[in-house]
Amino acid sequence: MAVGTPVVSTSVGCMGLPVQDGRDILIANGATFAKRVIEVIQQPELAKDLATNARALVERDLTWDKSFLSLSRIYSEF
Repeated sequence: MAVGTPVVSTSVGCMGLPVQDGRDILIANGATFAKRVIEVIQQPELAKDLATNARALVERDLTWDKSFLSLSRIYSEF
């Protein structure tokens, strides 16, 4: 996502990330996973939109500073 690549993930693989299926990422489990990958390959506009939205999400919500603050809050609770 950070390098602007469209991502297909399982629900476990993207757990904890603030992503929305169909906007930032495609989420699929089991037999539907391959279908979602093919969907991205066959639909260049979808691939472009996913990549653009995911990169924006990373820049906005998943910066090192924000990640550090989250970890700092967790550690301070112990």
